[in-house]
Amino acid sequence: MSLERILCIHNHYQQPGGEDQVFAAETRLLEAYGHHVIRFTAHNDAIAQMGKLELAAATVWNRTIQEELREVIRRERPDLVHFHNTFILISPAAYYTAQAAGLPVVQTLHNYRLICPDALLLRDQHLCSDCVGKRVPWPGVLHACYHNSRPQTAAIAAMLALHRLRGTYQQQVDVFIALSAFSRQQFIAGGLPAEKIVVKPNFLHPDPGPRTGIGDYALFMGRLSPEKGLSTMLEAWALRLDALGIPLKIAGDGPLMPDVQQMVQAHGLRHVDILGRRPHNEIVALLKQARVLVFPSECYENFSVALVEAFACGVPVVAARLGSTATIVADEQTGMHFAPGDAADLAAKLAVLWQQPERLARLGQGARTAYETHYTAHQNYRRLRSIYEIAAARAHAVTKQ
Repeated sequence: MSLERILCIHNHYQQPGGEDQVFAAETRLLEAYGHHVIRFTAHNDAIAQMGKLELAAATVWNRTIQEELREVIRRERPDLVHFHNTFILISPAAYYTAQAAGLPVVQTLHNYRLICPDALLLRDQHLCSDCVGKRVPWPGVLHACYHNSRPQTAAIAAMLALHRLRGTYQQQVDVFIALSAFSRQQFIAGGLPAEKIVVKPNFLHPDPGPRTGIGDYALFMGRLSPEKGLSTMLEAWALRLDALGIPLKIAGDGPLMPDVQQMVQAHGLRHVDILGRRPHNEIVALLKQARVLVFPSECYENFSVALVEAFACGVPVVAARLGSTATIVADEQTGMHFAPGDAADLAAKLAVLWQQPERLARLGQGARTAYETHYTAHQNYRRLRSIYEIAAARAHAVTKQ
């Protein structure tokens, strides 16, 4: 079948993040290779106008979105539907609308929502798999994992339980895209069909080109939230790195901004500069002047776009040795590992690395080579096109039965 017309579906979060970046980048990529892309989106800002019961019902099964999607499919006549995020407003009901129209369905697994109500496999800043593999994710409700609210977590648990019972994820999706081999294994453990999960990493386009030199400061960029390991990073600066005069720039915003500001002030950190949110062109410029990217995340990251951006700029990554990050960032090849949550280990290793220009240059070249080998637009498109062909073949086989 033709795969010229691709309907891409995404539910934007209230605070922009990596998933929104990937959706934008991947739709532009498809257009650059000649596809006609139809974008169907919702935005979680709309929940402010909804009552609690209305929102809970929409989380599980949004009939209004189904009607809107049905009309878009009738009018645009796409060849395939690629979902990025359905939470909160689009809901898994949209899969049924796509399949009823006879269309192949692809779902990118940007986070762990389908196996964890809070999507992070993290509770109280500790890794948690209590809900993984359970038909009803009741531990998440018990611990109020989503927004510290039992009612809101219960709505997500109801969504997951209903769609597991109906076989939605087994029957209504032709191919799932995991972003790493590590995350693929987590989804298999959570009950998604192994034979339907393929791995395709994130990518970066356009290529910003490698930096020159080894840079002047350490950089953190991303959402300022508890799971990102900010307290560990700032403690490392308080323990040793600030006294050594190693500059740290923090680019990003989020719920921990007041805490980050308070920690910097409380510890008297003279070499830490909080920049706030910056546009992408400034982020690239910051990366090109950085000596290392510090990536202290203490959750199972799926595949952070920040890693690809650093690799493309030839910047080595000092990363917590955890989950998929531990394989994406190869120790002593594209960066350096430290023990997750261990500020002393981070401080000790970065203090040594900082004074080794030849090692930094070698790791930076390794990072750039990794980008050129695995994460360019052309390589990603070839993999994405192959996935679409697999999904189309499966959908066609089901239709013939």
